[in-house]
Amino acid sequence: KYAVSGRKKNVAELIATYERERGRSCRKYKCRYIQLNGNLGDIPVRIFLIKYGRSSAWNVLLTTDTTMSFVKAFEVYQIRWNIEVMNKETKQYLGLGGYQG
Repeated sequence: KYAVSGRKKNVAELIATYERERGRSCRKYKCRYIQLNGNLGDIPVRIFLIKYGRSSAWNVLLTTDTTMSFVKAFEVYQIRWNIEVMNKETKQYLGLGGYQG
């Protein structure tokens, strides 16, 4: 659960509460998002709830940089995701993922 405006809520509750009043559209990435500041435990975070196109599913993007814009956070996430996929595929190809010891 995330603490937003002094109340702890899960993602579904955040969407139900803030979708109409804080929902924004991003033409660049063809999505709808809600931007909230809150806390995860004691850590201040910026929460982006993202919905693509006509999909009914929402995704969560979380950052500890509470000044970051949606577009910047999304671009950083895209770069990071590409790096993670490359690392996973490299480990699989070279057989480095199985041994921890």
